[in-house]
Amino acid sequence: MASREGYDDDPVAVIDLGTDRYDPAVDAVARPPLSAAHRLRIAVLALVGALVLATGGAAPPAPSPLRDGYALPLTSDGQFLLTSDRLYVANQPADGEAAVTAYDLTGRPVWSVPQPADGEHVGLSAAPGLLLFMSNNPGQGLVRTTALDAATGRPLWSFPDWLTPLSDTGAALVTEDVFPPDSRVEPGDQVPPGAMLQVGPDGSAYLATSREVTARVIDLATGTALWRTSQVTAAAALPAGGGRGPVVLVGLPDGGVELRDLRTGSVRWSLDRSGAPVRYAAQVGDVLLLVWDGPDAGAAGYSADLGRRLWEQTTPELDRRHFGVCAPMICLSDPGTGVEVRDPATGAVAWRAARVGHLQPSASGLIVYDERPRRVVDPATGRTVVELTGWREAEGFPPESAPLLLRRPTDTHQTWLGLLAREATAVRTLDVVPYVLSSCQLVPGVLACHADNRELRLWRYE
Repeated sequence: MASREGYDDDPVAVIDLGTDRYDPAVDAVARPPLSAAHRLRIAVLALVGALVLATGGAAPPAPSPLRDGYALPLTSDGQFLLTSDRLYVANQPADGEAAVTAYDLTGRPVWSVPQPADGEHVGLSAAPGLLLFMSNNPGQGLVRTTALDAATGRPLWSFPDWLTPLSDTGAALVTEDVFPPDSRVEPGDQVPPGAMLQVGPDGSAYLATSREVTARVIDLATGTALWRTSQVTAAAALPAGGGRGPVVLVGLPDGGVELRDLRTGSVRWSLDRSGAPVRYAAQVGDVLLLVWDGPDAGAAGYSADLGRRLWEQTTPELDRRHFGVCAPMICLSDPGTGVEVRDPATGAVAWRAARVGHLQPSASGLIVYDERPRRVVDPATGRTVVELTGWREAEGFPPESAPLLLRRPTDTHQTWLGLLAREATAVRTLDVVPYVLSSCQLVPGVLACHADNRELRLWRYE
């Protein structure tokens, strides 16, 4: 059954009240005769009521908080990025020239830069003063990042890999898996039935699992490497926390861990640890999460400078289960049973979410997903804060701080839009728009959506 505005997908129960009603008999109570003045007052009220009905009766509807901005052509594989003052669009029209174009929020073009027609646009991201444009050569399967001056569109440099800017650092971390040379699958090789293939940085397939990575930190001002390291088991960029600045955590083959200066690569702090090498690391608040696999697979929490171990526990079956960050908590996901939500400071299980797909951080709490968003819960307790029944998609930019934009398609080529602000206890319905929306982005007061797989539409909201 298609959902309707204000209704859940569940069947609606109808209670039959029957035909009998409580109506006292007309003559049950004797009434004195009405005076002439009373009869006149009743006639006047009846006339006023008739005039109200004749003019519509109800108060005018409240104005929509959505206001149309403008629309731009955008192909089904086009990319866009909305910022506080610009809308960047990478488009590849079938009958026109591929280009990256910047618009101001009134729809006025600011600059446009042609792009190679044989490349595939795969992503856009922003860094201070820069627009990073990712393209893919379909013949080679390699991604290239091109940096454009955000003010003018002038190309500055390019790099043969996907770069994700590290927030407010002017740098990006690039990691590459290293596979045993004899595990590469060559054209014509017979692959054993059921074998799991791994894809290397050059697009080649490998039969073995990577046990080593190389890491490079790239200066976004120039596109050149600030430093690099090899023969490590993990590398993760960590934000500032616990009184220290941003660093790169590096796992060593002997089980040790180093925190390296982001710009120079020099070792600032280290952990002399023996045992299975660290394969995954993340930061949650001021706590570092370290995870290792093997026969004694487990995880541990450390202070931000590695100087103090907060907890450690054995966690079997990490080839099937995996740790992750569901800020401000950590999560242990199991495809068969659901998600355990744990306190990063102690490692203790705070609550469990059974039979869910995953938990997504948002400004309002953790979003519980199966095939679609179901509810927003308090991260520390799992208590439901907001029900999301009926909504099909939830998007936040970035998820930890921005309002949550909710979408619900109808069966009449329309989409309802809703907004969930920080600490809100209910979804604020914005309006219904006459388009099928495949993806949206929003900044305060403005949202942009890919509509009907053929255009990009911008709205302002209050």
